Amino acid sequence: MAGERLRLLVLLLLFTPQFGSAQIQHSSTPSRDDQADELRKLREASDWEGILRLVPSEDRSAEHSFYRGLAFSRLRRWEEARKAFEAGGKVAPTDPRFPTELAGALFQLKQFPEAKKSLRRALKLDANDAYAQNFLATLYFLEENLEAALKYWNLSKKPVVDQ
Repeated sequence: MAGERLRLLVLLLLFTPQFGSAQIQHSSTPSRDDQADELRKLREASDWEGILRLVPSEDRSAEHSFYRGLAFSRLRRWEEARKAFEAGGKVAPTDPRFPTELAGALFQLKQFPEAKKSLRRALKLDANDAYAQNFLATLYFLEENLEAALKYWNLSKKPVVDQ
């Protein structure tokens, strides 16, 4: 029981600071550039409610879905974050940000098998994503599947063990 709590604490410490760390891509249309600048400013100011006010829920663009998902995540509205990241992933199926961030929401919703599946998808899109590798390794470690955990930790070169 104590070991399980320790593993969960380690996982939370490993991933909470990086949540929402994917890069924001810029829109190419001039009218959206102003809005993209405003969204970046709101994100930098951690004004998550402001992002939700600016981006209508019926807007299904990839960037807006991503921003909505980040805002919901920061507000700990995990189910809404899940839906936003899923919607963005449908619009931009080759963008690895969506399955990576979706995995975080699924983890918070305690949907661990779905989180692992989402991370494996993210790694198919970007095999060198150390964050996704480390996150997936930690999920396997929590399941006490050390072999699978080591596979992904070795890819991300974490954790470093001297002996």
